[in-house]
Amino acid sequence: MTTIKTTDTADEYSTDVSEQAVERIISQQFTDSKGFIILMSLLVIAILYSSIATATQIQHYRQDYGKLQQMKQDYLKLQVEHRRLLLEQQTFSTTQQIAHRAVSELNMYFPAATNKLILQPTTGRPKSKQPIANDKGAP
Repeated sequence: MTTIKTTDTADEYSTDVSEQAVERIISQQFTDSKGFIILMSLLVIAILYSSIATATQIQHYRQDYGKLQQMKQDYLKLQVEHRRLLLEQQTFSTTQQIAHRAVSELNMYFPAATNKLILQPTTGRPKSKQPIANDKGAP
C-alpha cells in the first residue's frame, strides 16, 4: 500500500508542477505585452457596447409592441363605431324620416306657391351695332 501512496503523491506532484509551469508561461507571455492589455480592454468595451445596444433594442421593441397593441385596440373601436354609423345611416335614410327631421330640427318647410320664383334663362341681348353706352342713355 505504501507504494500506491507514493505513486499518487508523485502524480499529484507532477500535476502541480505542470500546472505551475503553464501558469508561469501564460503569465510571462501576456502580462508583459501591452498589446494583450489593449486587446482585452477592447474586448471588454465591445462586450459592454453589445450588451447596452441589445438592452436598448429590447426596450424599443417593447415600446413599439405596446404602441402596436394600442393601435389594434383603437382600430377595433373604430370598426365598431363605423358599423354603428352605417346602421344609423341606413335607419335615417328613408324619405319620410329625412322630411320629418328637416321640419322638426332644421325648421325647413315646403314653400307655398306664392313663395316660389321660377327663373327662365334668357337667350341673351340682341346684337346691335351701337355701343353699349348708348343703350343706357348716355350720348
